[in-house]
Amino acid sequence: MRRGIFILCLSKIIVSAYEIGVPKITSVSALDPVGFFIQWKGVTSFNKDPVLGYKIRLWKVEEDSQGYLKLVNGEEIPGLLLEDRALEPVDKVKTPKAQPREVVINNVSTQKAKVYNVNYNTLYEIRILAYKMNEDGPLSEPARVKIMKGDAYFILIQKRPGEDCAVSIATNVTISDEPYYHLETVYF
Repeated sequence: MRRGIFILCLSKIIVSAYEIGVPKITSVSALDPVGFFIQWKGVTSFNKDPVLGYKIRLWKVEEDSQGYLKLVNGEEIPGLLLEDRALEPVDKVKTPKAQPREVVINNVSTQKAKVYNVNYNTLYEIRILAYKMNEDGPLSEPARVKIMKGDAYFILIQKRPGEDCAVSIATNVTISDEPYYHLETVYF
């Protein structure tokens, strides 16, 4: 009986030693021209069944935008308020419905990448996985990011699961040669 338990435990240890770990996104920064600089904590690779690299997946997340006039900053001046809300909530397990774009990093020791050809004022969800010859590992937890750009501002907004994120950006805009205070609020 003891011999059977020992063999079962030993086989479980051997199988789990070859499972692919989960990378962890440590930071996302904005690049110019528009893009993301992504850094992550890598996974352990074994010689008999090595991890070959990483796959970065980017989903565009649909948003609902609403605009209305309101007094801004408690003053008697009307301002245009815009609110963007993600139509799909951030989830540690479920990915967005859209088809992801994939960037492949063919080096397991690389733990950073630059991803270009993204759009301003578009919400993205980023996840990373490690891969072997015939197997993809589990996806990392998501990071939701948006590079916002207007006439008078440029900002990167980031959200991770379990964290609330609502960012307001105040600017001045001119419509038909009249100045308006503009406050944009983004919720993830």
